[in-house]
Parts: sequence; C-alpha cells; structure tokens
Amino acid sequence: MARLLDVPRSTVYHILKGPGKDCLEVITIADRKRITRASFDRWYYSQTEYLKPEDQPKGIPRKRRSYADSLTGKRPDALKKQQEIHKSENPDFLTVEEASILLKTTSQTVRKWIKIGKLPASRISRTVVRIPKTELKAFLEKDSRKAGKKKWRRS
Repeated sequence: MARLLDVPRSTVYHILKGPGKDCLEVITIADRKRITRASFDRWYYSQTEYLKPEDQPKGIPRKRRSYADSLTGKRPDALKKQQEIHKSENPDFLTVEEASILLKTTSQTVRKWIKIGKLPASRISRTVVRIPKTELKAFLEKDSRKAGKKKWRRS
C-alpha cells in the first residue's frame, strides 16, 4: 500500500488505524500483513486525500513525503522550512545568517566559529551578533589558503 500510494509506512499505519479501518481487508501471508487489492480499490475510490503517483497533478509540489523519500530521509521542497534572513542595517557588517550564506554553511556553524574565536565578530547585545565584512573577507582568504596547502593522498 505504501508503494501504491507512494507514501511512507507511517502514513499507511495511520490510514489503517483511522479512515481505512472499516474498508480495508487485512490478511496475513508468510507472517506479514497484506491488504487485498479489492479492498484497497474500494477504499481508494471512496476517499480524496491520498492519490497514486499517476493520479497526482503535474507541476504541483508534493505535500507529503514519497515512499522513496521516506527510505532515504529526504523531505519534499514544500515541507522544507524557508530560512528567514535577518539583514544588517549597517553595510559594513553582516548578520550571522548573511555570513552563513556567503560561507555556504549553517548559521549554527558560524556561531560555533565565533564562539571558539575562529571568526571575529562583535556582540551588540545578548542576542545580536555582527561580523565585519573585512574580517569575513580575511577569514575566506585564510581558509582558501589552507585548502590550497592540503595534500591529497591516494588510497
């Protein structure tokens, strides 16, 4: 059923406990629970919430994780949270979020670098941190020089 609807197993368990409890006929084959095709078809045509992949409209992003995504841990784009970017009013300074975008890393990593002293920053208040653009540029140049000095070994 998870493969037919292209949903994770947790969604199938939810269907079996809730809306499909009365419609779906469950049988046991080789110690595994299976749903009969006839009962699945009856349930599928009596509901409108879940669609098979071939019945889903084209060009509209998925609202639920697919079966394959549930196995790999991916999330559909519609479920990903958009990162809110706080911009600095001063053009000479960057926020942690802006710096994380330029450094192609997470804001948590940038905060960690600030905490251990790897990236210089100014704490304006308890929650507000600003990074001078000149310091970020120096950090990027120093980091790129380190990357150039690394020796790669063949395994």
